[in-house]
Amino acid sequence: MLPALSSLSIHLLPLVATSTIVFLNTGTKYVGIHVSTTWLQFLAKFVELLAQASISGPVYMYLRHELTWSDGLPFGAIFSGLAFRNISYLWSLEFLGSISSTSFRRQGKIIFVIFTIFNILLASAIGPSIAVGLIPRTRDFTVIEQKIWFGVPEGSNALFPSTLSHELVAPECSSMIDTRNVNYSCPSTGWEYLKGFGYFEDSFASRSGATSLEIKAVSFENGDRKAKLSSNTLEDWISKHSNSSKAYTATSLQMFLLSSVVSVWSGAQLVVRDVLRLGMTQAATEVRGKQPISYVECSQSLDMASGPNGSQPLLPSNVSRSSTWSIEWIELDTDLTGLSIGAFVLPPFQAAEAIQFCAVIAGWAESSTFQRASDGFDVAITQSKDISWNGHAAKITKDWAQLLTPTFIDTNISVFDSVMHTLGLSADGDLYTSTIGILVVSGMMNAGYDSGTHWSTLLEYGRHNSEFPPGPFPFVLPPDGSLFAVPDSQTKGKFAATYKFFVNGPLYSTQGLAVKLSLAVLIAYIVYISTFIIYVIGFSRISSSAWDSISELTALALLSKPTEKLQNTSAGIETMELFKEVVKVYAVGWNHLEMVFIEDQEKRATDTVRANKEY
Repeated sequence: MLPALSSLSIHLLPLVATSTIVFLNTGTKYVGIHVSTTWLQFLAKFVELLAQASISGPVYMYLRHELTWSDGLPFGAIFSGLAFRNISYLWSLEFLGSISSTSFRRQGKIIFVIFTIFNILLASAIGPSIAVGLIPRTRDFTVIEQKIWFGVPEGSNALFPSTLSHELVAPECSSMIDTRNVNYSCPSTGWEYLKGFGYFEDSFASRSGATSLEIKAVSFENGDRKAKLSSNTLEDWISKHSNSSKAYTATSLQMFLLSSVVSVWSGAQLVVRDVLRLGMTQAATEVRGKQPISYVECSQSLDMASGPNGSQPLLPSNVSRSSTWSIEWIELDTDLTGLSIGAFVLPPFQAAEAIQFCAVIAGWAESSTFQRASDGFDVAITQSKDISWNGHAAKITKDWAQLLTPTFIDTNISVFDSVMHTLGLSADGDLYTSTIGILVVSGMMNAGYDSGTHWSTLLEYGRHNSEFPPGPFPFVLPPDGSLFAVPDSQTKGKFAATYKFFVNGPLYSTQGLAVKLSLAVLIAYIVYISTFIIYVIGFSRISSSAWDSISELTALALLSKPTEKLQNTSAGIETMELFKEVVKVYAVGWNHLEMVFIEDQEKRATDTVRANKEY
């Protein structure tokens, strides 16, 4: 048993190394500045050589078994012990001759093909797999995940109102505005954005695919940015009613304030970073909340606003076209139609355009704001991403919608008429959808925002006691949740925004196809070699180290009696016929072993190799 264990010692180091690599990459482990990738490259190559040497153990054991106690192997199969690290063996004369040999039993041939291909592929892939798994990748790593709780009910209209009405608007907001003293907390602030934009491009917001939308988000603080909207309900509505689609969103002031609140905490984390030696080049915060989304479709048809009983909205009899552009807002039953509000667009009576009806779907989409800061505390622009809407439309009342297009005091011209003239474009459905969509989004952006009322109810931001398990750095947030924790009794039923603080640096994880493939190869190696060790110790108990290298097989061949089979081959072998011939190790005489071709064996006095006998 002791010699058997000694021969298996070559597998110990590569097994431990590959198992460690698999362990490091299961889950997510951040290493920061505690590792040198340069030295890991040398270590990866060293482990690769050990692993390939380990794979040679089963290969030579197979050759030894087939040559001594089985029916032998084709002459070309012997060289698999030399070429198992080289994938080109699979199209060599040696391999092709072996698998085409008629003297090689079918069952033995199938085993040889599967065994050889597996070992060659494993030996070829083990090196890159070790390198991929051992060298950490630079990615974002979540250090802290917690929630910021607010003292308002989760389903109330306080922050992200499901019903937009006049009660949510500041008292100083009215249907008349002064261009010299703009109140940016009023719903009508979006008109300046429209006026300054001056024109609409086709890429401003466009349809992506047959039923989905790619929106170009409108940020009134930091410019435009594209984002994808995910909503099955909206996509179904689009496919049913729409020929051209436009959707709009904007980062709400609530989300900006959330980011501002957590930036204080994230700044503290940057200081903690230096204490913990996290070693990242960048830190970032992500806050999950909501932002407004609007989708508008304009047409001369009223089908899109039809209720289940076929009822359709009507233009009030006392409303008619005038010398200016105007909008008549129509309240709809949101539960029946799925729409937030409707609007009749009335061109000037001298214009050739017909009256169009615009259906508005508006709601609050789940999204996140993202801030990234370098080591120098240079904060990047807050961005929205991962916008996802559940399809539930917020109800918009007529009195709130009228505040989107007030009248200028000094000119007695409505915002809508001013925007239409400023754009200087011929009126069409796309222009209506763009204008109304942005006005609705800009109005919703301010809805529910009152720093003197709602945000003063901000609770101690921190981890909810039962919300998250201890993170990877329990010394940053104690496992008992005592740091900035909020009792369950205070947070029940309250609105919460998820906050993440993460760093960018080297880490181990299973993220990425290359990593997953490398781990699959390493696991295959571990299972393969472990099975081989169990087989040797528990079943075969073979302790012989004979012919466990190509040099020993070569020495055996040199000590064997020359055969006519090898005539005219001293300068090379150009055909595969010789490689098809089956050879086997026989005992010749009392204590001498030779490699003999099967056809020559009948001409010589040979005996089968016996176990536990010295030769």
